[in-house]
Amino acid sequence: AKGLVVGYVQSGKTANFTGVIAKALDAGYRLVIVLSGTLNLLRAQTQRRLDMELIGQENILRGADLSDLDSLVGIDYIDAEDWPKFVQHGGRPSAQRAFDIERLTTRDKDYKSLEQGIRALEFEKRDPTKHLYDPMNLHHAAARVMVVKKNKAVLTKLVSDLKKIHGILGEIPALIIDDESDQASVNTSNPAKCTKGATERDAINGLSSKLL
Repeated sequence: AKGLVVGYVQSGKTANFTGVIAKALDAGYRLVIVLSGTLNLLRAQTQRRLDMELIGQENILRGADLSDLDSLVGIDYIDAEDWPKFVQHGGRPSAQRAFDIERLTTRDKDYKSLEQGIRALEFEKRDPTKHLYDPMNLHHAAARVMVVKKNKAVLTKLVSDLKKIHGILGEIPALIIDDESDQASVNTSNPAKCTKGATERDAINGLSSKLL
């Protein structure tokens, strides 16, 4: 399924798709890819919004002890003044018979590769004899979320990595959100300059299509 949302500047578009992601995760989606802007600053801003309003403290900490300073080294936002405002789930979701959210990108790191390779998208199954999308497995599996810059090198790497694990992807309910889809995503190549029947898409437009 595909859809389009149009909104004015500062009309709540990010809050809207954050809510959509939250409902999708509850419904069983386990891979969320947000394409966000063409600049590192814009990507980081979107990452922060999702970290604050959706992913939350416990998923960012990943079990780190707030009283142990050594365990907090390198953790995003821990020294930020508004860290207390980041949503809290009352404990690690997986310890409460729910599902954790694992970030495949962070405040400072755009998508580079699937850490530990294919293992980054390995989902533990309660019943190995059933597909991942079976409710027995799906609603306890951790979700993966990444916020990716619209950049040729970044998207090329992401598409390449996903192709390597195509067997797993068939079992993972996925949601892709193209933030500011009128920026870079539109195919602006001039068909008059292309060979008839062999029109080349713009890089970001073509890679977005391959991602889908």
